Amino acid sequence: TAASFLGEYEQIPPMYSAVKVNGKRLYELARQGKEVERKARKVHIYTCDIREMDLADNEFSMEVTCSKGTYIRTLCQDIGEKLGCGAAMASLVRLQVDRFKLEDALTLERIESLQKENALTPFILPVDQLFDAYDKIVVGDKAVSYLQNGNKINGKYCQGDIPVEDGKRVRMYDTKDRFYAIYRFDAGQNVLVNDKMFFPHTEA
Repeated sequence: TAASFLGEYEQIPPMYSAVKVNGKRLYELARQGKEVERKARKVHIYTCDIREMDLADNEFSMEVTCSKGTYIRTLCQDIGEKLGCGAAMASLVRLQVDRFKLEDALTLERIESLQKENALTPFILPVDQLFDAYDKIVVGDKAVSYLQNGNKINGKYCQGDIPVEDGKRVRMYDTKDRFYAIYRFDAGQNVLVNDKMFFPHTEA
């Protein structure tokens, strides 16, 4: 039955969620004791594997890989409804988000300890590594002031493969390999426009 949910399916978000209905968060309405109709949204279940099963207590654990916006507690309810017996989520552990894995996480106590030992730096990822799925663009010295101010940039000032797909995002650097921003290609204007600015670390 769990396998029958693989792929895309329509999921109704729970009342205790951050989804907005008529400008109000559902959890705000739920706290007022109100329940409103919610539209089903498409989510994608990539894997749904049963790991453990306890028939005596009618409990089972499963591991799910899913798209953004999926509510696992709703998936549990939907599986229970399909089985005809109902189901509720007892606990949830998020194992991975994008490249970040639970096994690589540090506790606050561990972070404080590493900081006191001046040994925390190797565990800190450079910001641009979080966006390494985006192509890298280097802005020439003549136009670096445009980059520093978040202005539009014409591709003729850039080094690298300029995207031609409207809305495609890229990482923006200066010629000293300092990361500044995420830009996206605006096909209508035929320029790169600022999506999110960051500020490169510079030595004092």
